Amino acid sequence: MFSIKSDMDAIGNYLLQSKLSKDEIDILNKIPKDYDFKDGLTIEKNKNYYMIHTVNIKDFKNNNYAKYLFIQNMTSNKENSFYTKVKLTIGIIIFTIFLFLILNRYFFKFSRELEKFYNKTIKKIEFDKEYMKAVEDNSSNIIITSLNKKLYSANKSFFNFSQYNTVEEFQKKHDCVCDLFVKREGFIGKYINGVYWIEYIEQNKHLTHKAIMIKDDKEFIFKVTASFLNFDKYYRCVSTFSDITELEETKNRYDAVLEATQDGIWDWNLKDNTIYFSPQFKKQVGYEDDELKNEFKTWEDLVHLDDIDNATIEFNKNIAGKTKLYENIHRLKHKDGHWVWILDRGKTIFDSDNNATRMIGSHTDITDIKELEDDLKEKDEMMIAQSRNAVMGEMISMIAHQWRQPLSVISMGANNILADIELEIVEEKSLKEISQEIIEQTLELSNTIDDFKEFFKPIREKEIVLIKDILDNTFNVIGKSLENHNIDISKNINNIIKIETYSRELMQVFINIINNSKEALLEKKPKNAYIKIDIEDKKDILYIKISDNGGGIKDDIIDKIFEPYFSTKKEKTGTGLGLYMSKTIIEKHLKGKLIAINEDDGVSFIIELPYELE
Repeated sequence: MFSIKSDMDAIGNYLLQSKLSKDEIDILNKIPKDYDFKDGLTIEKNKNYYMIHTVNIKDFKNNNYAKYLFIQNMTSNKENSFYTKVKLTIGIIIFTIFLFLILNRYFFKFSRELEKFYNKTIKKIEFDKEYMKAVEDNSSNIIITSLNKKLYSANKSFFNFSQYNTVEEFQKKHDCVCDLFVKREGFIGKYINGVYWIEYIEQNKHLTHKAIMIKDDKEFIFKVTASFLNFDKYYRCVSTFSDITELEETKNRYDAVLEATQDGIWDWNLKDNTIYFSPQFKKQVGYEDDELKNEFKTWEDLVHLDDIDNATIEFNKNIAGKTKLYENIHRLKHKDGHWVWILDRGKTIFDSDNNATRMIGSHTDITDIKELEDDLKEKDEMMIAQSRNAVMGEMISMIAHQWRQPLSVISMGANNILADIELEIVEEKSLKEISQEIIEQTLELSNTIDDFKEFFKPIREKEIVLIKDILDNTFNVIGKSLENHNIDISKNINNIIKIETYSRELMQVFINIINNSKEALLEKKPKNAYIKIDIEDKKDILYIKISDNGGGIKDDIIDKIFEPYFSTKKEKTGTGLGLYMSKTIIEKHLKGKLIAINEDDGVSFIIELPYELE
């Protein structure tokens, strides 16, 4: 303690500078000797409490050179604090009792609610358990669980198939459902390559696993899935067996049909651009299944460069929904180097949003058919040539008709000149007129020769021509013959219609059909004999109709008139090739259609042609 007796006494190194009362001195004397002027020192004197507050006073160098002390009487605050503590304690006790009573009430209420919830949950669990059991029992799939590789539980489908009534009954004879598996290559057994079947399936989830089991002496095929249940330390798993017997039988029948037809199958996933080629697809070009990768590039590498663009265009049309089916003929390179002709057909599958998802199709080897077509095409070309040669006689007759009048004019003019010379009445003007007439008739004879030369010229290039020009050239050849037989010709044609075609072949068809009508008219001799030609533009096709009033064709032979060597003419005047070759030219060469129908008092030949040849 400090001892302070006078006005100049000190506290520590600091001298008191103020006059103090006795009570203040008594209070300061209670300050501990080690007092370091820390603010907030509390001193008790005669049951009164005082707090010493300290404030530092600094000089101009910021050093402490004085302390300012003041004494605060805290007695009333202390008493208030005591009473406050007492009141607070009593309040806490009352609140605690009140809270206990409330909590106790709610605890019992909560206990009752918890009991209700527990009972409700137990009931729900029991319901869910029964529900799941009912779902399992109503499933057509066999569902089993196993514990430590032994059957633990099973659904109704398992018992119906295995013909056991309970798990216990099954366990008396078997440990595992795998005891029922039939050992066969390609199907799972109890162990596969030394690995327990469930573990093997778990390790190879990317594969399809199948098992065979027998019931009533009949084999059933199941697709099998299995997985472990990580509930506890025990070896638990669940397995599902889906009966795919009917599906496998259908697949086997389908595979047998494909093998019998020798068709290859492809399945193209358009989303990830993966593709599957069946073994038969690869066999068509001489490869085994493992020799060609199942990727789109495989087809691209095999297809002929001249065919790939057209094939690509066709399947892009189908993917875009522009065609219902995809169909294309192209060549694939065989392993030994020769080319295989393939008829490629397919169909695009669309999802609910009309997005193309996959394309499925087949490959048919038509090499033999293409070779036969080439033979038949060569035969057709020979028959066309034969047909042209066969009409030579008719052409010579037509030339005679065409030349008869010009020759008569020339002969008459020559005779007139000779007569004038004999009579010595030759006039220069008359001689010039007759000579000019002879020159004009000679020019007509020359034109006739050119027309017939054009007809027999072997042109095989496609042309874009006016249909009117082809018809005019036709009548330049046969017009005089029709005129000499008093056959009236009427034409109804749009003079600006153009078509891409083989004009010489189409001209030959016109000549064959018009000659056929001429022969019918000469035989039947109707009054006012006519041949009428109508040509119409019908959007996608050119429609040509050639009609006559020659009495028509008997119903029992009208379907035979396009057969080779069939003729209604007398043996000496008909070869039976004209109409056959006309149909061949129109439908095979010009990609059109030719039919004959009886109408009115004659027959009509109807030709439909595309405006463009592919």
